[in-house]
Amino acid sequence: MLDTQEIDKSGPDMDLLEDWISRHDLAISLGVSEDTLWRWDAKRTGPQSIKLGRKVYYRRSAVRSWLEARETARKIPARGRR
Repeated sequence: MLDTQEIDKSGPDMDLLEDWISRHDLAISLGVSEDTLWRWDAKRTGPQSIKLGRKVYYRRSAVRSWLEARETARKIPARGRR
C-alpha cells in the first residue's frame, strides 16, 4: 500500500480540474438552475461540457468564450424630435 507521505510534492501542482467548474458551481455563478444548464446541454446552446462519471464539468475558458459570444451591443432607443 502506498504511504501518502511518500508522494513527491516538489513538482508542479497537478490538480487536473483546476481549470474546470462543476455544473453546480456554474449554475450558482450564472444565477440559473442546474436544470437550465442541463437543458442548454441537451439543446447544445450552452457552453461545452464534459461528463466524468455522474458529474458534469465546464472548462472555464469555454464558459468565458460562450458568454462573450452572446454579448451584444446595447441599442439606444430612437427618440423623436423635440
